[in-house]
Amino acid sequence: MQKLPIKPFLDSFQGNTPDDFQKLVNEQKRAFWSYSKLTDKIQSFNNFKKELEIFVTTKEWRQVSSIEIDEIIGTDHNRYIDMSYYEMLGSGIKMDINIPLLLSNPNYYYEVDPKEPTAYYATFNTKAGDSIAFVDGDGNHRTCLAKVIRAYDENYQELHGITKTSYNIDYGLYDQFVMIKETLEPYGYTVSVDKFDDRVEEDKSGAWIKWYFTHNIEISKKGKRTVLKNAYDFDERDFLPLRTIMLRSFKKILSKP
Repeated sequence: MQKLPIKPFLDSFQGNTPDDFQKLVNEQKRAFWSYSKLTDKIQSFNNFKKELEIFVTTKEWRQVSSIEIDEIIGTDHNRYIDMSYYEMLGSGIKMDINIPLLLSNPNYYYEVDPKEPTAYYATFNTKAGDSIAFVDGDGNHRTCLAKVIRAYDENYQELHGITKTSYNIDYGLYDQFVMIKETLEPYGYTVSVDKFDDRVEEDKSGAWIKWYFTHNIEISKKGKRTVLKNAYDFDERDFLPLRTIMLRSFKKILSKP
């Protein structure tokens, strides 16, 4: 196992008990409240995935990777959703196991070797151009403790040796889909999006796999079905009478302040 230097504040934990650790945390609340990533509410991975997974264009799995600690905002574990990591530190069901492990081997959080047991994460791009991440299986308590370390040590930015699945969302397609729905559904149309497997690339060692997807927009009404292979080919004139289009445009003008 590769060993990296133990950071000064973690060095002081060695030989202490979990109660000593909790006491130190409680005495240093200011450090936590100045680090908003620890006090923000933990978000639901399942809710986020349910809304946007259909718009994924690529999905990449890496057996051993790294994750930016600040990117982690949520989990698939219902117990911890809407709780803060600060609250989870005191109520996590496995903290009585993970805190002693931290005290006995702080270097675990700095090592680049594969984590044992495996910690699983899912990352997504955002409209703003950055990334967000969720715990997707084991790793909730270690994430919490990594954020504790991050609150004290600004140079500690990544958790290494984790397994990561990265999703790339086409937000342009998402916005186009929403626009088409809002345009046509008031007139009795049903609008849906379908995702299809395109191709797969895989490392021969099995440590890396990448899936590619394509999408169709399906528009239907009274048995008539139209499939748009390119969502940007949508033209409302193909579905609505000119009078309706003009009336919609007029209403938009009147609604502007």
